[in-house]
Amino acid sequence: MDANLKTKWVEALRSDRFEQARRELQSCDGGSYCCLGVLCVVAEIDLGNIDAAYRRLEKLVGNYDPLVDLNDIKGKSFADIADYIEANL
Repeated sequence: MDANLKTKWVEALRSDRFEQARRELQSCDGGSYCCLGVLCVVAEIDLGNIDAAYRRLEKLVGNYDPLVDLNDIKGKSFADIADYIEANL
C-alpha cells in the first residue's frame, strides 16, 4: 500500500471527522462510514458505484477481508483498526 495514502487513512480513522458504520461503505444518509469507506473518502473513490469502489479498494489494499472482519464482525473501533493497518499493511 502507498505509504502516503496509508498515513492519511490512519490519520482520518483517528480523527473525529468520521462516524463509524457497520456492513456498508457509507450509510444511506451519508453520515457514517466503515473503515474502507473512510479510505474511499481519503483516496477520492466514488462511492456512487459500489462495485467499482470495491475493485479500487482491492487494488489499493489487496485482501481487505481482515479489515471487514475487524469493522463489521468484531466491532473494533477506528482507533483499533488504525493500529492494525499500521502493523499489517
